[in-house]
This record gives sequence, C-alpha cells and structure tokens, in this order.
Amino acid sequence: GTLGRLLQAEVILTHATGPKGATQQAGPMAVLNPIADRLRGDEVPCEICLEASQPTAAAEALSRREAPDLFVVSSSRVRGLDNFLVGSTARRILRAVPGSVLVATDKPFRALSSMLVAIDVDDPDAAAIRWAGRLAHDFARVTALGVVPKGATVARLTEATTRLRAHVQRVLGREVPSNWMVRPIAAASAQEGILSAAVGHDLVVLTSHGRSGLARFLEGSVAEELVRACPVSVLVAR
Repeated sequence: GTLGRLLQAEVILTHATGPKGATQQAGPMAVLNPIADRLRGDEVPCEICLEASQPTAAAEALSRREAPDLFVVSSSRVRGLDNFLVGSTARRILRAVPGSVLVATDKPFRALSSMLVAIDVDDPDAAAIRWAGRLAHDFARVTALGVVPKGATVARLTEATTRLRAHVQRVLGREVPSNWMVRPIAAASAQEGILSAAVGHDLVVLTSHGRSGLARFLEGSVAEELVRACPVSVLVAR
C-alpha cells in the first residue's frame, strides 16, 4: 500500500493456487479480500488475480500479461529448511521476470524513511538511481553509496564522492536533492560494503545487470546472495 500510494499505481494481489487449485478459491480469497479492501480504503486501486500454477510460473504469466513496474515478493529470515524453501522461491522469481523486483522482509514496511542506493558510476542504465528518484519524498533520507577498494586513500574517497555526485545529478537531471547524501565506502567487496551500509535503512536499492564495476559484480547469483543476506528489504532495479 505504501508503494502504491508513492507510485500512484494499481496493486495486483496475486496468489498461485497450484495447477489443481484454481477451483479452491475460498481459502485465498478469504485472505486477499480484506487486504484489497484496506488498500482501496487508502485510495490505492487494487485487483485480485488467482493463477492456477506455481509461484514462478504465475509471476512469468503476470509479467507477460500486465508488464508491471514492480514485483513484490516476500522472503523469510527464519533458519533451516523453511528459509531455504522460501528464499529459493524469491530467487526463482528474481531470475524469471524481466522487471524490477522488491524482496520484502518481515520487518514492517510502512514508510520509506531511509533508503540506501548502491551506485555504479559506470552503469549507463542507472536503474537504481531512477527507482530511488521515484520513491524518494520530502521525509526520506537517501544515501547514494559507492564502494571503493579497501584501503583507499583520502584522495581516492574524495574523487569517488565527486564522481558519485556527478552521476546522480546526471541521472536525475537536477542537483542532488537536499535529502540525498553521497557516500563512498571502502570495503573488500561490493557485497561487503552494501551489507555493512544497509544497517539502519528501511530499503536497499541496487541493480542486477550491467557490463562493468558494481553492476557486473551484482549479476546473477551474487545479487541473489546479497538479497538473501541483507537484513532489510531489497529492490532489485532493472
């Protein structure tokens, strides 16, 4: 609902019933109808879609039919086999759909008070910055993060700050907003730097494709592992 209001977008509540579950609608609808009613009460347009398939196939079908701006899937932080099973579903959907995916933790997600945006200045697409620009509002704190090699000198960090700021301005087409902070961090790897900086934020935004730098590092399974390990919700921007 929070994202629906911020993006002024319709929300489609989708439930995969399984190949043989399409006719057993009473159970899912008993859960989904009250959620839809609350969203509509908050003036967020909403519809319910039941798919007679497994979750990944349902996401692919919805992607072809509706081409949504954003998929939202849940991820569990419990230990053991349950974590493996739930996490693997989120990862399969992350691989299967071409659009952006938000992997939400069980932490309450009521407002975007603080966002961390992992930036690669060599990524011309800059999907993470564009998504952050869409989500940011007057009360949000946005940290534009760049990862530089561990042991970087003060001069290297200063140069990184200048490049990060110029890249954000170029993508946004305006001066860096007052609620944005540009921050380089020195770490042994991009994953280590992002996970360290994620503490205290409500949402991490990163990209999963690209040809160089951070974007290349975050391709494929590495991005999936970062999403799995991150303690807060992660939006994988495409």
